[in-house]
Amino acid sequence: MTKDYENTKRYTILLFEIIIFMFLFPYGYVTYSIQYKEIRNYILLIAMFIAFGVVIYDVLKKPVYIKKSIVYLSIYQLLLIFTALYNKGGIGDGLQRIFVFPALLIFVAINLRRRPKQLILAFTDVMLVQFLLSLFVFNQHFFPQYFAIDNHIAFLGHVQMYSEYGILGVFVGYLSIRLSHKNKGLFLICLSILNMLYSATVASYMSVGVLAFFLLIYKAKCLKDIISKNVYLISCLLLVVNFCLLKISLISNSFTRWLSIVTNSRVSIWADGVNLFEQKKLLGYGIYGAHIKPYWLAWATVISDRQGFSYAHNTVLQLILDGGIVLLIAFLVCVFYVIKEITMIKDENIRYITSIVFIIYLMIGIFESLTEYVYFFVFLVFSSYMYNIFNNKDEVGSSVGDRNENQNIYK
Repeated sequence: MTKDYENTKRYTILLFEIIIFMFLFPYGYVTYSIQYKEIRNYILLIAMFIAFGVVIYDVLKKPVYIKKSIVYLSIYQLLLIFTALYNKGGIGDGLQRIFVFPALLIFVAINLRRRPKQLILAFTDVMLVQFLLSLFVFNQHFFPQYFAIDNHIAFLGHVQMYSEYGILGVFVGYLSIRLSHKNKGLFLICLSILNMLYSATVASYMSVGVLAFFLLIYKAKCLKDIISKNVYLISCLLLVVNFCLLKISLISNSFTRWLSIVTNSRVSIWADGVNLFEQKKLLGYGIYGAHIKPYWLAWATVISDRQGFSYAHNTVLQLILDGGIVLLIAFLVCVFYVIKEITMIKDENIRYITSIVFIIYLMIGIFESLTEYVYFFVFLVFSSYMYNIFNNKDEVGSSVGDRNENQNIYK
């Protein structure tokens, strides 16, 4: 019986590893090969159907309770589809964000409820492989013609996504440690930080610095409690800072010029984006519908570059451009319920780590568009189920159809 169970567990982890690797298939080489892009798209499509198939089978076998945060995340996704159809008459280039993202997220949500240990270990293994390949195989030293950091392209994708993926790796690594896989978890945390530093972006450096600060005060219980118990307040303050930066981007003075230098000309991008938002406030432009055209595009030598780009380098701005005030509100409601789930976590260490990773993501979101990639959404789903995994061990099992395994989630 034990041997059969162990075999089932191994097969489950292997299946999860395959599915997760397909969803997170490296994006960097897409810039140079249409064939690679097509292959990657087919892989994502296959992964989507497999994930939906696994979820449907699982739910039909035994219904599962869905968190409110996941319900509101689903509403956000539906609004994303609606705004795309309303503004553009079709989905256009947003297929991945509209269909692939939800497939991965619902797959993660269901299995965090049913098989949390297997899912966390599968994520750990996939990230270890990808981060190792990014650092030591497909790097700018061995493949300078493809993966040059100066050209903002690395093996896993554009360098701007490394801060988001890296901080998720830190979080998953910590969860692996808590599930008694200390060496593997520590190795993933180290690789995640090294990859963030390797990407050489302001967001990555900031993330590593803030993470180091929070870990330094890890032993100070009073400071930990202040952070863990005030996630709502800190989130609101960061949101206010976000709105203030967008507002002052429209002003031309010595401060905004200094800020533009510090943020690598993001101020100009924000100003153009805010002006676009003023024209379509309620429902925005749809995914990739807004085209930001900062002043330097006038000097572009390639005609296609002069058409502008849709990446707003700011999460709030990206949301209001993609779906207007309506989409922003839906997103904030989802985030509100995720924070509620975080504050309910009774294990103070899990609550603290989840809180600081959430805060770091919000800080990254001031300078990057978190909604462009799936990593922040994966973290939101993970955060929603931390209470169940680490508080109610008798309620959430890590096995496949074996109730006794509920007692052994940490073994």
